[in-house]
Amino acid sequence: MCKENGIIYINMYDAYCREYEARHILPYGFSNTRPGSGHLNEEGHQMIADTLFPLLKKEVEK
Repeated sequence: MCKENGIIYINMYDAYCREYEARHILPYGFSNTRPGSGHLNEEGHQMIADTLFPLLKKEVEK
């Protein structure tokens, strides 16, 4: 549906796995919650920003 409607879909699974394998960082959870569950934490937001920024920059430069 995203492709049919011109919506860019980015699957963050690989980026999340790379960060976990390299630095043992989870994108979800906080010190007061179960690890890997709940809302995005600071690291998760940063992973998304690091993924989106180059793509958005490329779109603007078109």
